[in-house]
Amino acid sequence: MTDRYDALSPKDLIITLRSLPRRFGSVAGAVRSDPDLFGRVDEPGPGGTGFGEILSHTARRVAALSTEALHLTSQVDPTVSAAALAGGADTRDREPLERSTASIEGNAEALADALDRQDADRWAQPMPLDTGGTIDLITVVRSTVREAIEGLRAAEAQLDHLRRSQDS
Repeated sequence: MTDRYDALSPKDLIITLRSLPRRFGSVAGAVRSDPDLFGRVDEPGPGGTGFGEILSHTARRVAALSTEALHLTSQVDPTVSAAALAGGADTRDREPLERSTASIEGNAEALADALDRQDADRWAQPMPLDTGGTIDLITVVRSTVREAIEGLRAAEAQLDHLRRSQDS
């Protein structure tokens, strides 16, 4: 299945990763700075998920995927964890907004810095999955960016929902 993220070049991916701290900081800051919104951070939206849960889940997925991508950039013969790429159900408790936002920001910045130092041929080099088959760095980074941006969109939609219901 192809999507818009499959067309992103390494340069586009790095630029997107570098934009994440600002973008997530803006969305989370809007909630933290409004006592009414902050008090409703766990209120489920149309998708059944609260703002805090969205950020917490996104932070965990970005952390898992960026850890795998960083592993690929720093090891000579890395093996990729298929479980980390798959994600699965997230049943852990919600993290505080500040911790989730800091995690997304830190992982995005660390990954962008590591990717800036990669040789062009490393992006497409097939690397083994621990369950068989291969994957390349660009696919893992595209998955990381996909999770981050889709989480950001969900958080923005939930923020809009909270603001609309606040005005009603």
